[in-house]
Amino acid sequence: MLSLQLAHQLAGKNVLLVGAGEVAMTRIPKLLPTGCKLTVIAPHIHPDMWGHIDATQDPKTDTYVDLEWNLNKNKIYQIIQREFNNKDLILFGDGLYSNVKKEQFLNDELDSESADNLDLAVSGWHLILTCIPDPKLSEKIYRGAKIVLGQHVLCNVADNPPLCDFYFGSNVILGSDENGGKPIQILISSNGNSPRFTALLKQEIQQQFGSVPIGASVGKLGDLRSRVRHISEGGSDSKLNRLELIKYRMEWIRNCTDAFGVTHCHEIDVEKTTQLFSNMFANLSLDLPEREIMLQEYLEGTQN
Repeated sequence: MLSLQLAHQLAGKNVLLVGAGEVAMTRIPKLLPTGCKLTVIAPHIHPDMWGHIDATQDPKTDTYVDLEWNLNKNKIYQIIQREFNNKDLILFGDGLYSNVKKEQFLNDELDSESADNLDLAVSGWHLILTCIPDPKLSEKIYRGAKIVLGQHVLCNVADNPPLCDFYFGSNVILGSDENGGKPIQILISSNGNSPRFTALLKQEIQQQFGSVPIGASVGKLGDLRSRVRHISEGGSDSKLNRLELIKYRMEWIRNCTDAFGVTHCHEIDVEKTTQLFSNMFANLSLDLPEREIMLQEYLEGTQN
């Protein structure tokens, strides 16, 4: 059976990691770049983990909190140096709203402003991970999370696939975010069967595509797509309905990306290509110039 692979958005959301040893350390570089608000609970902390939190290590307290934490720091929010406690499952609440709020929503009595502010009132854990050498405690945490917080809370118990609602797999990041670039993330998963093989495959992909300026390509395409959306949605006299407009825009972007190809997308002249879309959109045309013309006239440094 296959897994559904998703790009999970964790920015600002509470994540619990129980354990702070070698295995837990492998989770840190995967979690911190997401901007999640990570709490680590363990009696013994790997020495390298202290380098991932901006809090002074004080032997008189078991809690170390980064009071200036923000989701762009790529840092742990807090480390609690003690054994796991059952009540840690509700350290940030249970993530559930009151029955009054539920009834208001079901009866369509919740105004939009109140709905927008709901997340400010309740948080809870978004993900729970255990990386400890105690299978009984790991299962207890897993079962407890489902009982206390609900079946929807996602858990991952290291080295126990039946108790994993998701797998980490091997993550390949191609390109960088420098100079407006947007890196591409690729997840390779064996669904818990062979982590080592996925790591080898990751190396193969990095060797083959590591030199391609993918970050710049995706950054340019993202900018172009944003401009195309703005132009198409700003045309009040369009003959297309909403669904037809989205379909037209997506097909134009697809054809344009195919024309430049992987090797030239980082060279796109966004201004010229945006003007090309504007001209074609006026006639609802999808007939791009021949590829040779696209490469001659719509790349940076080329002349019309």
